Amino acid sequence: MKKEYLTHFAFLFAFFTLITLFKGRFEIAFIPFWLGGIFGTFLPDADKLLHVYFLKPKDVESQKTNNLLSEKKYKEGLDTIISAPLQRNDFIFHTITIQLVFLVFTFFILTSTSSLAAHGLVIAFLLHLIVDQLIDFIETKNYEKWFADFPFNLNSGQKTWYLVANVVILVIFGFLF
Repeated sequence: MKKEYLTHFAFLFAFFTLITLFKGRFEIAFIPFWLGGIFGTFLPDADKLLHVYFLKPKDVESQKTNNLLSEKKYKEGLDTIISAPLQRNDFIFHTITIQLVFLVFTFFILTSTSSLAAHGLVIAFLLHLIVDQLIDFIETKNYEKWFADFPFNLNSGQKTWYLVANVVILVIFGFLF
């Protein structure tokens, strides 16, 4: 758990620092952007909670987690939820389909509201998904599970370009809102 969130917060801190420097927003009024970013970093892992409590409550991992939480072993239970293997294909937010929908949603949020907290949240959410994809790609040299519900197959080159395009879109969203 610590390693995963250390990685996510390192990326968040680096990316949000670059945005803050680029925007020249060294003021208290920019704190909601950072707070939204912190919340947005945790939000994509909510699909693991959904998995435990609603989608697969009878699963062995879910039962183990529920037992830990009912015994008030909250740290161990949270560790079990967060360290759930991302290689599984049944997490809701960790799919290309949801990521594409969320890209449209992010564009809508960035162009229709001036809420810095909302901007930080959606940018951090996308950053979290992209970092998870990068980790999968670096560790396994593919990230097939992200495309499990996609209606057609992409070759490895197309998947690499998809990842690069998402990084470019994230950078554009981060610096041009």
